[in-house]
Amino acid sequence: MFGSIGRRKIPVTVLLRALKYTGEELLDFFYHREKILSRKGRFLKEISKDVLVGQKATSDILDPETHKVIVKKHRRITEGSYKKLELAKINTISIETEDLLGKYLARDVVDPETGEVVAEYNDEVTEKFLEEIKKRKIETSRSSSSIISTSVLPFEIP
Repeated sequence: MFGSIGRRKIPVTVLLRALKYTGEELLDFFYHREKILSRKGRFLKEISKDVLVGQKATSDILDPETHKVIVKKHRRITEGSYKKLELAKINTISIETEDLLGKYLARDVVDPETGEVVAEYNDEVTEKFLEEIKKRKIETSRSSSSIISTSVLPFEIP
């Protein structure tokens, strides 16, 4: 996206940075984010209609009470199936580590014990990064912020 100042054509991000927007604010403005939580060495995706509808399920999504399949593995999540997830009061779905690889962080990830920045926003999610999260046992709860907020980039998720 470009903007014009006089006869000059410049990227909009340059203009927004000149107006003192941070990199994190720009990511929030241009991309939807998936909130990924870490619990007991597993990764969970918080469900959000903006991000989830249109994506393919990475595994079968089951109703916790009836154990019936709401969305089959590799099927697109539609508006109707999203409503079923809401009715079943499903707030998070399990996600494989392979599905996180190649995405980008929308927030800095900080080790709560040491205060050390493990990774900065806009860093790519790699196997090394995910192993570091598990090794340091960095976990989140629903009340705290997610450890990984991945920007949904247009070429990552159709």
